Amino acid sequence: MFQTQVAWPYQSSAVQRFIIPGGPAGVVIPKLDIYETQSQVVYILEVPGIDNDRLEVEIEGRNIRVSAPILNINPQEASYRYQERQKGQLFRIMEIVPDVDPDSVTANVRNGLLELRFKKLEDNRRGRKINVNILQ
Repeated sequence: MFQTQVAWPYQSSAVQRFIIPGGPAGVVIPKLDIYETQSQVVYILEVPGIDNDRLEVEIEGRNIRVSAPILNINPQEASYRYQERQKGQLFRIMEIVPDVDPDSVTANVRNGLLELRFKKLEDNRRGRKINVNILQ
């Protein structure tokens, strides 16, 4: 149907694929930032070009799993002249930090970024003042 003209006989070296033992083949690991505010811990992952309907976010115990297929062109409709974007399956497992409530999570996607917000638990690590009784 379409003719492919390839100037480079290989994919660009900019494409990075990772092999995770026991994980799916052709895994693309999204970049991650974690920051905190006074009341929340926020995870931000890059998910550009991901179909929101196929994006899966699951919490299992103290882990978050994010996965989605990365959309490709339909080979029946078109063919690549050059490929540099990553292909395969977006996949990442992250541990939830211990000072948040995993049940409080909210998830939003905007401008190719997945944002997961967790409410912080009461911070007991800072300590508290203990009254000392003086006995005689």
